[in-house]
Amino acid sequence: MRIATFRGERNVADIAENLFARLNDTQREKVVEQLLKANPQLRNISKMKKGTILRVPSIPDLRVKTTRSLENSSDQVAEELADALNNFEARMQKRTEAEIKNTQVQLSVLKSDNFQAMIADSEIPNVLAKSTAEALETRTKELPKRHDEVSKAIRLGLDDLKKMLK
Repeated sequence: MRIATFRGERNVADIAENLFARLNDTQREKVVEQLLKANPQLRNISKMKKGTILRVPSIPDLRVKTTRSLENSSDQVAEELADALNNFEARMQKRTEAEIKNTQVQLSVLKSDNFQAMIADSEIPNVLAKSTAEALETRTKELPKRHDEVSKAIRLGLDDLKKMLK
């Protein structure tokens, strides 16, 4: 079975028209029925995201348009996966940077003169502030390491995907 990607069509009949050549009304109904059978998620088409992979049913006596890029399904899945991994890595980079910044802000509050003056006369808050500061300093050091490890794993996966696509 071939696959195609959802391109934001408004209804299943539009997908049928985009996938198959010269459909009459009866053929269009048949294609819509087969598309829904192969892709139940099309029943809620308004909730689908562009790029969702669709199964294109083989229907006797109908031919798929050659202008619609229907690639080898494993190549298409590999490309979609590579895009998803690249997007994840970019989001992870931003989140890591934001988390490091937040951790540094928390540390600066804990070490500020005002905060230290507020807890100066209490043993328990001092102990808690010290252990929290130590944990935040450790986290600040560990976050980039973890990010680098995950990024390395993503790059290795992307390299493997590129080899598959050759």
